[in-house]
Amino acid sequence: MRRAALLLILIAAVAQAEIVELQPGLFRGKDAFCWEQFPGNNYGVSYLLKVHTSDSPSQAFVSFIEFDDLMYYHGRYVNEATLFLYTQAVTGSGGGIEFGACDAYWDEDMINWYNMPDIHPDTLDSTGYPSMSEEWWSVDVTEIVQGWLDNTLANHGFKLFDEDTGERGATFYASEYQVDETLRPKLVLDLSEEGVEEVSFGCIKAMF
Repeated sequence: MRRAALLLILIAAVAQAEIVELQPGLFRGKDAFCWEQFPGNNYGVSYLLKVHTSDSPSQAFVSFIEFDDLMYYHGRYVNEATLFLYTQAVTGSGGGIEFGACDAYWDEDMINWYNMPDIHPDTLDSTGYPSMSEEWWSVDVTEIVQGWLDNTLANHGFKLFDEDTGERGATFYASEYQVDETLRPKLVLDLSEEGVEEVSFGCIKAMF
């Protein structure tokens, strides 16, 4: 009897699951990079996003990307959230890309090296650079997105950077890329109703 009840609970949880793919284009997309060498310049209209660190002076690049459509999913439980960027070029090897949730609002048409936001320190994480060009680079951002949907963290998007020394970097396509729209940045969500998730685990525990 308990096995049947458990099966029904699991079926209900699966039935409520939803895969959402956010991939905004030219007009709804919000992303930009900042270049240390030209700190007052804005690159919000570029079709590229860049992350780069260098031992050469003023050659660092930092990128920002925000998915505004997440507001339609407030209150949902995030089983998994993955950020995908398509790699246009890779330089150097080793090291890692640091990322986190921006701690303040930024404007795609005004952001530059001087006024770019920092990150919430509790969201700081890192992952390896892409190994080659012309492939998808992905990173798990589940905890950050859950914070946005819970309203425990304001959604100001992601910041991607590399503060280590060395000579390496990566270039990705931005939402302004028009040659192949399928290669624009995307955020893939595996969502379920939060109530279903909580009740399911509570019922499972009660059976044993």
